[in-house]
Amino acid sequence: MQYMDKMVKGNYDVFNFGSGNGFSVLQVIKMFEEILQQKINYKVGDRRPGDLERLVTASVKAESILGWKPEKSLRDMCESCIKFTILLFEITRKKKTDF
Repeated sequence: MQYMDKMVKGNYDVFNFGSGNGFSVLQVIKMFEEILQQKINYKVGDRRPGDLERLVTASVKAESILGWKPEKSLRDMCESCIKFTILLFEITRKKKTDF
């Protein structure tokens, strides 16, 4: 926030937030299977036109200017996704019963 406070109104900056290490879709699927202790059905298909073989971001600029470093592992991120999905489901279900 200190960095944002220093910026002149109307100016902006762009940052990538990433670890510099990517994960394949299969790695993410396998991690969800491990956490959920349940097999996930998926089908491997051909690469579509325009699909990138690899896409990875690094946070060099964010670290040097903002002091931000990635701290979460793939497991942490998947567990957080599951918790958020459960919370969203509970909120949605509650709203449906509030009539």
